[in-house]
Amino acid sequence: MDEWLVDVIKAMYVGATTAVRVNDKESAEFEVKVGVHQGSVLSPMLFIIVMDALSAEFRDGLPWELLYADDLVLMADSESELLVKIARWKAGIEAKGLRVNMGKTKVMRCQGVSVPRESSGKTPCGICKKGVGLNSITCSTCNKWIHSKCSGLKGSLPKDNTGFSCPACIRGAPVNASMKEVMVEGVGKLECVEKFCYLGDVIGDGGGAEDASRARVRCAWSKFRELDPILTKRGASLKVKGKIYRSCVQTVLVYGSETWAARAEEVQRDGENREDDG
Repeated sequence: MDEWLVDVIKAMYVGATTAVRVNDKESAEFEVKVGVHQGSVLSPMLFIIVMDALSAEFRDGLPWELLYADDLVLMADSESELLVKIARWKAGIEAKGLRVNMGKTKVMRCQGVSVPRESSGKTPCGICKKGVGLNSITCSTCNKWIHSKCSGLKGSLPKDNTGFSCPACIRGAPVNASMKEVMVEGVGKLECVEKFCYLGDVIGDGGGAEDASRARVRCAWSKFRELDPILTKRGASLKVKGKIYRSCVQTVLVYGSETWAARAEEVQRDGENREDDG
């Protein structure tokens, strides 16, 4: 990189000042001595250059690390390996003058099996969480109703459920159920979660796209309610309503959907929902 270009960038940061605006009032100006300019198109590039240079000594790269600006995801095959990576990154970042926000740092252990967490219906199934009907059986261990298709039983369901244990009770508690936090040497305790948000997309410990799709639907409904006075106003042009819906609601609904690793059952459920809507 030519030295004159470096000098130009340095000149942009010499004597830089800013102010805080609240409603129609503005504070006195004060000098900014750290960080990059907020809203500048050059700031993301400068930050990426710095992060790439200072992490070159201790990063492993894809697929074990995902680094987008200041959002970092570390992946490992075991808990002990992950703890070593967290400590290494924290020490390396802070040695260069930056700070890692450990309060926002979470740990998620992938189970490999999707575990639904949101129930539906008056009496939800203990396995799939959907409402049960007549063709169901009660688990003698957890006392929850189980769909025939979720019970693992073949043929007609027995009238007496004595001795029947559902697949969830046979497998035992989910991996994360007893894991609330982990201790990192020199860092402290980190909270363990079942899902987390990365770049606006929700990733669950069981994989698939269920958590991401539920989050997108909630965001879309929230945006729809914000625009409710316009979208439900009588006399307004349907063409204008359609443009607003596609621009402000539909885009929120499908954000990040191109990256979803959807399972076959989720694709099938989506198809069933479209048929119902039709």
